[in-house]
Amino acid sequence: MEQITLYQTLRNLSNPREIEDDGPFPCDWPNTWLGTGYYLWDTFEEVAHWWGRVHCRGNYIIGIASCDDIKDKYLDLVGNTKHMVFFSDTVEEIARVLPREEFATMTVAKVIEYMKKTDVFEFEAIRAGGVDIISPIDSKLGKCRLVFELAKKPYMEFKPAIQFCFINKSSLNLSSLKVIYPFEYDTDYIY
Repeated sequence: MEQITLYQTLRNLSNPREIEDDGPFPCDWPNTWLGTGYYLWDTFEEVAHWWGRVHCRGNYIIGIASCDDIKDKYLDLVGNTKHMVFFSDTVEEIARVLPREEFATMTVAKVIEYMKKTDVFEFEAIRAGGVDIISPIDSKLGKCRLVFELAKKPYMEFKPAIQFCFINKSSLNLSSLKVIYPFEYDTDYIY
C-alpha cells in the first residue's frame, strides 16, 4: 500500500512527548478551510515550516505522519477531476436552493459540511489546495512558482500548500506523529 507523507504544524508548548503520544490534533479554529477535522500538510515539509513561521509566529513544532493512499476514500479536490465535478455540482445545487444573499456567504468549508450530510459522501478525508496562499518567493521557502511564458502572469506552483483534512483520527490509517522539528525534540536527530 502506498503511503502519503504528511506534516502537522503546531504551536510549540514544549510538549513533544504529548504530541507523539496524542497527536495528530484536531483543528478547532472557527474558520477551518475544509470543515471540522485533523489538518495536515501534504508532502512538502517546507510548507509546514512556512505555516509555523507565519501562523505560529516562529514558535512551532512539526510532526511527521503518514496515511494510506486509498484514492476512493478521500475527496481529492487537487488531483481527481471527478471529485472536482462532484464539488462543483454541489455548489450549483446549493446556489439553486439558497437565496442569493445567503449564497454570497458560502465558503469551501460550508460546502463540504453540506456534502457530509448527504448519503453520497463516504469519504474519510478531504484533500485540497488553495490558490495564492504562499507569496511567490518566501525567503525561507524558496522559489515555489515558475511562469509558463516569460513576461506573462500564468504560473505553475511546484510546492503547493495542499492540506488533508481527516474526518477522524483513524481515517486512512493515519499514523501518530513523530516530532521532527525543532531538532532538539527529534530523538533521531544526530547533533
